[in-house]
Amino acid sequence: FSNGNGRLGHLWQTLILIRWHPLFAFLPVETFIRDRQADYYRVLGNCDRAGNSTDFIDFLLDALRSALRDVATPLPGEQVGE
Repeated sequence: FSNGNGRLGHLWQTLILIRWHPLFAFLPVETFIRDRQADYYRVLGNCDRAGNSTDFIDFLLDALRSALRDVATPLPGEQVGE
């Protein structure tokens, strides 16, 4: 594919997350990545140069945390923290 590797990677990561917990089927992780596309490509470039995926893992965990925050509804009396 000339321009499909990222899409396939996103599909696999989504499928893996959904298999781990069905909640991930409803999280807007792709929206977070699309909205931060310049950072996404910068992180991928850093990973290529470093020869490891640490920065990408951090980026993806931040995407998951942000997506969870976007859909989280606190229970009555509950405070939402960092």
